[in-house]
Formats: sequence, C-alpha cells, structure tokens
Amino acid sequence: MSSKLKKRREILLRILDLCEKAVKEEMDPFQVDVVQLFGKLRELLPELETDEELYLDLEAVLGLTSVILKQDEWIRYRSSLMFLDPLLVLLKIEKLEDKDLADVLRRSWRPIVEARGISPLFLERALEYWRSLPALDERKIELGAEEEQTGSLTMSDLESLGFASEEEFLSFLRSEEERLRREADKRGGEVPYWEFIGAETFEETIRRAYLVSFLCSYGRATIRKDPISGEMWLIPLEKPMENKVSLAIPIDEEMWRKRNVGGRTEG
Repeated sequence: MSSKLKKRREILLRILDLCEKAVKEEMDPFQVDVVQLFGKLRELLPELETDEELYLDLEAVLGLTSVILKQDEWIRYRSSLMFLDPLLVLLKIEKLEDKDLADVLRRSWRPIVEARGISPLFLERALEYWRSLPALDERKIELGAEEEQTGSLTMSDLESLGFASEEEFLSFLRSEEERLRREADKRGGEVPYWEFIGAETFEETIRRAYLVSFLCSYGRATIRKDPISGEMWLIPLEKPMENKVSLAIPIDEEMWRKRNVGGRTEG
C-alpha cells in the first residue's frame, strides 16, 4: 500500500469515527465541522483509486449526513421545549456580521416611553396603586420579619449534616478532594458526578453533594455538563478558576433511588 493511499484511507476512517461518535452521542454533534469535512472529501474524491476508497468515501458522506440529522434533531428538541439554550445563541451570534448584530439591536430595542405611552388613565391607575400601598414603616417591619442571613456556614448547618465542628468539616472537604483526584487519575481526568456523590444512604449522598458544591465554590473542582445527554462530570483543578461554573442540581430521594446509587461505596 502506497503512502498516499494509506494517508487517504486514514483521513476517511477518521471522518467515519467522528461521525459514529456524534451519532452515538459520545460527543457533541456540533463539535463536528461538517462543512470543513465535506470540503475535505471533495478534495480527496479525484484522487480515489480503489473500490475500498470509494466505499469509505460514500460511508463518510452518509455519516456526515447523519450528523446533520442529529444536529437538527437536537435543535428541534430544544425548540419544542421553548428553551433558549445559550449554545444556540452563541452559535447564532458567531454567524452574524457586525451590521446584522446592529440591525438586531435596532429591531429589538424598545424604549419605555415608546412601548408604554403615558395617558391620563395610566397616571390615574398609577396613583391608585401607590395610594393602596401600606405605609413605608409597615413595609419595613414586614420585610424585617422575613430577613435571613445568607452566605455563611453556621454551626446549625454543620450539625444538620453530621459535622461536629468547622475543623471536622474542612477535614472531610480535604478528604473528598483527595478522593476526587484519585478517581479522576484513574479515569482520565474526570469522574461522573452522580457516581462520585453516590452512597449507600440518601443522607450520605446529600453530604457528598454538599462537599462537592464547596469544592466547586472554592475553585478546587469544576463541573462539565453535556448539553445533549445532560450527563455531568467532575473535574479536579490544580489552580482555582477565576470564572467559576455555577449549576443548580436538584437531588431528592426518588431521584437517588432511580439512579440506583445506593449500593455504591468509596473506592
């Protein structure tokens, strides 16, 4: 086999491998640059000599077509949920020219004065609204009764999670960080989130999730989420991140049972 033939075959097989991973949802289909790969196939076509090469070329074209269908399926699914994914917005913005962006701003700009014309009826209703409000002193009392100190970790918080002191909490936090680093080293740098926090009891699972949230808050770890499958992975960090990732992850006992993580123990 000549070196040129071998090189062409490797390129075709590489394209096929990318398409297969995208179709099987092992990677984001939008990471496959379909336009660029079609261009590569167009360059290779005149050079193809054997039946095997022509067959691989046909398979590559069909594979890229399947990737396009996968991208379309993903977009249609998000659209059906009336969900505006940040990734879709980013992809749209990247395709727009400066002139088009300016036109979008012009068409979407709605000054308050233009959108809500002030009329005598509007002023009358506004006056009635303000007159019906309780006195300012009364409103302060109501708000004061509902005020709650946030942003600090109290002893009651620690005790509710089974920690006797702040020192014990920090010790468990260091232990979880070490466990995450060990697991990540074994798995190529990242660990499935639900598998890592899974424990024999729901209470212990909550404890681990709580500790992981502090690791992410301190910039010692981050979470990667697949926008298609929804699966999440924990990644330990050597240096704290400046731009930290924030995700709200709901956990309840029913979800814990469904994921069948109750029988997992620490490695």
